[in-house]
Amino acid sequence: MQGNPNLSHVIDAQADWMQADASYEAHLKSIRSKLPRGLQAFGQTALHDGMVESVSRKDCDLWFRVDRKHCLGRFPSVDIVFRNAIGPAPELEEKITWWLYEEVHLESADTFSVHVLFDHSEWRIVADDVEVFEISA
Repeated sequence: MQGNPNLSHVIDAQADWMQADASYEAHLKSIRSKLPRGLQAFGQTALHDGMVESVSRKDCDLWFRVDRKHCLGRFPSVDIVFRNAIGPAPELEEKITWWLYEEVHLESADTFSVHVLFDHSEWRIVADDVEVFEISA
């Protein structure tokens, strides 16, 4: 019986993913104490597979409403508010549907960036802080 020749590629890709994940977790741990409290709490918010219902700007803030019923655990919907945000203009990105992944990076002593992978695009949002508000059903 001959093995699947593609299996080694799958095993290599999985090993690469695990190494990248461990590297990012070490990076996050090294900057966590320098991040605003809101961003530290944001890191505990389950968003993977959340459906983005809306994106808007209100003054200098960037707002997302995310329905999390498809997230593992079926959490309530949330509003995510990036305070004093610099990022893409929401009206240019009408195809966003699913929130897939995010990474946090420290930009300076006062600002951070969140790199978000959506189903049709990727955004880099630079902000002073972030707040998450659960929406009661």
